[in-house]
Amino acid sequence: MSCVQLKANPDISGIGIRIAFYIQVACLSAHTVRVSSAAECGNALSSLVVTNLAYGVTTLVLSAPKNPSLSLYDALVVIHLLTISWLTIFITIPHYSKFSKSQTSLQFLAILQSYICFATAFFILATAPTFGSNKECNSVVQAVLFAQFPLLKARIGYLVTLTIVVVLQTVLYYFDFLGKHPPKSRSSIYRGHEPDPEDAIPEPSFDGHFDNGRAAGSSDNKSRRWDPTVLFQLILVFCTLIIGIVNTELMVKRNNTIDTIGGGSQSPKDDKTSQWTFGQIIPLALTLLPVWTFVSGLLPKSLRIGLQIVREEHSLRRVPRVRRSG
Repeated sequence: MSCVQLKANPDISGIGIRIAFYIQVACLSAHTVRVSSAAECGNALSSLVVTNLAYGVTTLVLSAPKNPSLSLYDALVVIHLLTISWLTIFITIPHYSKFSKSQTSLQFLAILQSYICFATAFFILATAPTFGSNKECNSVVQAVLFAQFPLLKARIGYLVTLTIVVVLQTVLYYFDFLGKHPPKSRSSIYRGHEPDPEDAIPEPSFDGHFDNGRAAGSSDNKSRRWDPTVLFQLILVFCTLIIGIVNTELMVKRNNTIDTIGGGSQSPKDDKTSQWTFGQIIPLALTLLPVWTFVSGLLPKSLRIGLQIVREEHSLRRVPRVRRSG
């Protein structure tokens, strides 16, 4: 059967899904790097890890049946998104490991999600010629990695590269976590500098220096220092995001698709009106929490404390007073 039109499911690879994923990964990964609390860092990192796990497991489940629910194009978009998130987790997890109160369970969960991502990519690429619900069009699916090329012709190169990455990461994790080193004396790759007794990494201020919890007018401000690690990790995160987003959107543009909704298909004429469906607007609305988390983290510490006091006072006013009898 010849390919008539490459189909895409907007609830899997639509523009709303992609934008929501970009916003969430950008806000949570940047927040993970810059916070000075093990709890805050762990919360942001766990959100990234759980999102990747959900994407990977769902893709494997939808791909497993004899009549899969997604096309090769949809699966390729998922691979792009998983790669972006996996790289940001790989970059930011060393910051979390600096805390003495960092949870080993979360670090192993991050390792698990990386192998789920690898398994998802391996399965899709290995079965690419016969993968998905739109098999007749698999030969026209275009991959983009700084250049455009047919996916079926490039999948061997992808598989070789993926195998090398898996081996390198396994060796790294073995010596860092699963080797003969005691848990409290990890290698320098994931340990970083030793945390202070209060388990708080000084928070960078707007001028790039660390606040160290001192008052602005204190003479101790002279001891502020610059930590290049935070800036370097932030640069790596945003460079990864920019490269990943550009390649993903170029891949979407190079593949001339029509949207399939509810088992039917939209004609190219109606394609623009079908871009924004219910399944894409909801993920965008759910990004409000990561955005607020990131923005509130940028506020000066004094302002954040002031807002917290205002909220507590407001909640106390709403508590009814109990009158004493007689």
